[in-house]
Amino acid sequence: MEFLAGSNGQRLPAPYQDSLNQSLTSVVQSNSQYQGLAACQLELIFYILEDTS
Repeated sequence: MEFLAGSNGQRLPAPYQDSLNQSLTSVVQSNSQYQGLAACQLELIFYILEDTS
């Protein structure tokens, strides 16, 4: 699985990228196996609800 995540042309910092990778991998793999897809392309939009900095 491969994906790009970020905002305004900037990639997410590594800790957020790793967390997102762990969460999305199982969701995408289980969905693609259920649908019988070998490959798919998704566009996901997330809204940041809290500033943690």
